[in-house]
Amino acid sequence: MPYWFLLLIAVAIGAILPFQAGLNTQLARVAGHPVWSALFSFATGTVVLLLYALLARLPTGQLGALKSVPWYLWLGGILGTVYVATVLLIVPRLGLALSFGLIIGGQILVSLVIDHYGLLGLPVQPVSPGRLLGAILLIVGVALIRRF
Repeated sequence: MPYWFLLLIAVAIGAILPFQAGLNTQLARVAGHPVWSALFSFATGTVVLLLYALLARLPTGQLGALKSVPWYLWLGGILGTVYVATVLLIVPRLGLALSFGLIIGGQILVSLVIDHYGLLGLPVQPVSPGRLLGAILLIVGVALIRRF
């Protein structure tokens, strides 16, 4: 896949998240609590993934190996639920732009640390002055969104 196409996919996926947050916020109003909305969101997503796996006839040969993975590899699902439920709590109070500005700021800062040290088995990509300036500009952008 060409690099430019991967960049385009990343932007498109990023564009989906505010819609997801808005839809889940509306669902939380109807359900009466953000946790119910997050539960229904994950249940719907689980059904869609299961249907895709079945229709695409994905191989199941290595699924048995999942029972022997280190416990911390299961934290991804827990972090996903914490993320979705927390977004549902902050979006109605902060709005989508400020909420996602702060979320993206947190993602960038932690991503710089993970890249710099090659954590989680990822390749090392040292923090450079340009990368650091980009993170600072993002934080300035979030401050401007908050201010105006």
